[in-house]
Parts: sequence; C-alpha cells; structure tokens
Amino acid sequence: MSVRSDELKAMVDDAWAATETLSGCAPDVRQVAFERLLTHLLTGDRGGVPIAGSDSTSNGMAAVAVEPPDASYATEEQRAEAIGRYFDVAPEEARDLFDLGQADPALRVTAKKLPKSRAEAVRTIALLVCGARTALGMETGTADIRAAADEYQKSDSNFMVNLTETPGLAVRGKARSKNRLVRMRVIGMEEARSLAASLVG
Repeated sequence: MSVRSDELKAMVDDAWAATETLSGCAPDVRQVAFERLLTHLLTGDRGGVPIAGSDSTSNGMAAVAVEPPDASYATEEQRAEAIGRYFDVAPEEARDLFDLGQADPALRVTAKKLPKSRAEAVRTIALLVCGARTALGMETGTADIRAAADEYQKSDSNFMVNLTETPGLAVRGKARSKNRLVRMRVIGMEEARSLAASLVG
C-alpha cells in the first residue's frame, strides 16, 4: 500500500512509543518488537477486528479495536507499576494520578490542577488518559478521552478540534466517526511525563 511520509512518521512514532516498556530489556529485544509492530501497522493487520476508520460496523461508525485485558496487569499494584514506569513516576504517585481499582484507569487529578483553558485542559486530559491506557496495553478511543473530559466539565463543541490539534497524539479514522483511535506519539509521551511530574510534584 502507498503510505505518505507524514503517515509513515506517525506509524514509526506509534511503534516506538508502544515498545517503551521494553526499554529496560536488551536493545535487540526492543528492536525486534519495534520492527514487528511497525510491520503490523504498515500492513494494517488487525486480525479481523474493526479499527477506527473502518466501515465494517453495522451503523457505519468507526470502532476502536477491543482487546482482552492484559493478564500482566490484573492487580492494582501491577497497574500502578506499569503506569509509574511509563510516566517515570513512583507507583504510589501513579495512584495519585489515576484510580487503578478497576481494569480501566480513571483520571483522578483534582480539577484545580488542570489548565483553566478548556482547550489546554482537554489536551492535558488526553495525554494522561492515552498514556495510562498505552502503559496497560489498551487501545484508546476518542470516547475514552471525551468521557474523562466530561467528568471535569471540559468537553465542548471544540473537543475534537482540540484533540486532533494536540501534536503529541495521532488521531486515526474518519472525521465523522464518533469513536476514533488515538495513539501516543513519542513527543506526546515526553510531554505526558512532564505533565505527570508537575502534577505529583
């Protein structure tokens, strides 16, 4: 298939960010995982599961791929450790940022710590939510981020514009879709780490 240079860069960023948790392993292990994941992204092989941008759902709306929870993160302690590693914070600080009592991490930052601007608040929420879900091997949909933004009363008619204009995130799928796939870019991961450090500091 033909891939534009900007799409290829986004895929490379996505694959490298997705293998971040392997950074402590031998370099060749992460490299092999990166190459396989990049091949997976380039070929579009999703094992028949609909992804954002697909028209295979009955109502024509895009669907975010649903994968079974990773058994590696079955307990709250395991989730705290994984998210702590991803954001480069201690596990107890990860618990300050997220409610990890359930499989789905829920943002628990106090509202007063978020930017007053709705646009900046949405971007902050998006980076944190996407980062936590990425750390746990979960796909992120725009619906996941919107739900968190709604909790903080930061969602408005400009929600999708603010989300798609966040440089650290790649939003995939058709613009008319209500639940598009969101991937963290490398620059987004770095920004998310800085945000986490500022929120727990």
